Amino acid sequence: MTHILNFLDGIFGRAASWSLTAVLYLSLGLLALLCLGLTPYEIFEYGEGVSDLDLSELAILIVLPLVIWRYIWRCRQQGWSWWVLMRQLGFVVAIFALLSAEFWTLFAVIEGQPAGSDFMEHMELLRSPWIPLENLLLILCIYGAAPLPKLTAERLTKPEPETATDRVPPTVGTVNAWGVAEDDSTRQDKSQEANV
Repeated sequence: MTHILNFLDGIFGRAASWSLTAVLYLSLGLLALLCLGLTPYEIFEYGEGVSDLDLSELAILIVLPLVIWRYIWRCRQQGWSWWVLMRQLGFVVAIFALLSAEFWTLFAVIEGQPAGSDFMEHMELLRSPWIPLENLLLILCIYGAAPLPKLTAERLTKPEPETATDRVPPTVGTVNAWGVAEDDSTRQDKSQEANV
């Protein structure tokens, strides 16, 4: 009987885990889409088209797609699958949106709401002058989330000297236990002694 209960517990536990993971991915993905989708809406707030834009808003409209393209290009360059790429981007944008909403809500609470006004309208009124800075921070978060190639020792080493008079300082592989530089003949002698 306990075997059957353990089996059912495992099935229900996995179903709950998968459903909660799906809800997490779906909610964060929708929040990220909403955040990215509302960025142009906030920029064209008065509905007057391009004449409504100032220089910072125009720069955000140009730079945001470029930063997203750079993120996708870097991820594909690192061999990430489309699912991992979109999941990472969704997490970054959604976490930024959550932190931003939390900050502005706390700021509106601390600032205090005028009597007879709606809280959401008051919060948007406080937030509206800072929207370009908020969009700039979103761009910075996406830019920073892009994976970069790893720095390897081959990329960090100096090229070989051109002449014999240039001396390259010894590296870890060419120094013995006492810190004395070994040349190739010393290493060959020691390897022959070890073979004997």
